[in-house]
Amino acid sequence: NYGKFEDGNTLSFEKLQEYIDETYPEYNINVYDHFIKRMKDIAIDVYLAAREEFNKNKREHCFELFGFDFMLDEDFRVWLIECNTNPYFGIPNKFIADLLPRMIS
Repeated sequence: NYGKFEDGNTLSFEKLQEYIDETYPEYNINVYDHFIKRMKDIAIDVYLAAREEFNKNKREHCFELFGFDFMLDEDFRVWLIECNTNPYFGIPNKFIADLLPRMIS
């Protein structure tokens, strides 16, 4: 079913908000308040749990990029699927093609 509903199985938060507003208007869900805040909390928890493993060589002026994969269940709960230290940088759709250069700069 890859790509059946959206190119590359990727949605922007704006498109997700539009979908929820159209499909579930009775729930009055705000993507930022209900999902993004929870995703940030989960990302912080992952960082805190693994921070001793980062930059073991004590390099200065460097960064590491992580890829977090989340999903929403039928009750609109956010679940972490996985966190990658080597995220995929393929370009399955226009959204990712526009996002990657902005994210890296």
